Formats: sequence, structure tokens, C-alpha cells
Amino acid sequence: MSQNFSYNGFTYTYHLSTSDLVNTPSWNPLKDEPPVSLRKALEVAAVNLNRFVKDADGWDVGHIDLKQMDTEKWIYEIAFECMYKECIRKTGSNFTILVKMDGSVVEPEITPYRQPDK
Repeated sequence: MSQNFSYNGFTYTYHLSTSDLVNTPSWNPLKDEPPVSLRKALEVAAVNLNRFVKDADGWDVGHIDLKQMDTEKWIYEIAFECMYKECIRKTGSNFTILVKMDGSVVEPEITPYRQPDK
């Protein structure tokens, strides 16, 4: 899986393969609750949002996805959205954090934003 988004003059790219999840707990949603609860995943994501976004107090959770990456290997994709006009205008309004089932995050590759070629 590879995904990217732009925020505040930078492009954040997540590269995630099944080998990155080998040491994380397996989970079968038909049999048990996830190894990391939704509440814990949100706490981890909020702490990490503060690493990348200045004044993250105006940000709310926009959506949460559970994604199966391999047999019984899952991640939370937690997207935050800024609801204030000021941050939307200045820096952008979305930021995504990926949380693994061991409670760690996937570190994004950060590069300067480059306008797409036309």
C-alpha cells in the first residue's frame, strides 16, 4: 500500500507492505476485539498529529477506516480534518495517521510539495 497527501508545503507518503506488519498482533474480527482498541488508536493518532501539525487543537476526526493489509493483519487509518477557515486557507485541511495493531504508527516519508506536471 502506498498513499500520499499534501499539507503545509510538504507531501507525506506512506509506504506499507505486509513485511512491515509481521511483528504486529494478528486479529480476526469475527473472533475477538482488536488488539488496539479504537479509543487507544485515536489517542496514539492524536499524539502523533501534534508532531506534524502546529496547533492541532482545532482539528477533529474526519473518518476512521480499518484496513486489512494481509491475513489477520490490520491497521487503522485515522484522518483528521481542520474545521477552521484559517488553517484551511494557510496549510490545508486534512492529515492522515496510520496506526498499527501494536499501537505504533507508520512513519511517513516527508518531501517538499511539488506541483504536478501539466
